Amino acid sequence: MVRISISSVLVVSFVLFTVSCVNKQTEPSRVDRLAEVARLEDTRDSGAGRLLGLLGDPDAEVRLRTVRALGRIGDDRAVKSVQQLLSDSLTEIRIEAAFALGQIGGSDALLAVIAALKSEKSDEVKSELLAALGRIGDLTAVATIIKYLDNPSPRVRSAGLMAMSRLKGHGQTQKLIRLTRDADDDVRWRALYALAR
Repeated sequence: MVRISISSVLVVSFVLFTVSCVNKQTEPSRVDRLAEVARLEDTRDSGAGRLLGLLGDPDAEVRLRTVRALGRIGDDRAVKSVQQLLSDSLTEIRIEAAFALGQIGGSDALLAVIAALKSEKSDEVKSELLAALGRIGDLTAVATIIKYLDNPSPRVRSAGLMAMSRLKGHGQTQKLIRLTRDADDDVRWRALYALAR
């Protein structure tokens, strides 16, 4: 028969309590994680992968601020990690990931944006993906952008036209002229703007 004294139970309880307190102190709080993102962004340093690790944070605000920081830093080593956020369940995070890829630029970002456009359902996100193609500025994106100039959503057509204007309309004069007669005022204005560039 094993005897357990009250003092043994108290010692074990104290040890377990102390361990749980130490664990809580070593895990950074939400505020700590957000502060770290801000510090790394301010120094234009991806923190030897620390920012990339925060892209998987369970807190949506931490993910959002992290992807924004990576876009502003512009480190092309972040493209694959940012690309994963293009399938995040939250629209705001997908929009910010698209924006970040447009800021980072390069061929890997271009391919990631084009791939995401094929499966994206949200017009808001599609619009930001098209804007990213314009910011990346690679003429190979023209064929993809053109497909979205006939999209039923005026928002998507407008974003496609702004992307085309960044690419100087690149040989699409007839299509742009046709869109100057679009039913939507914003689409017509952006078509004229793209033609003027």
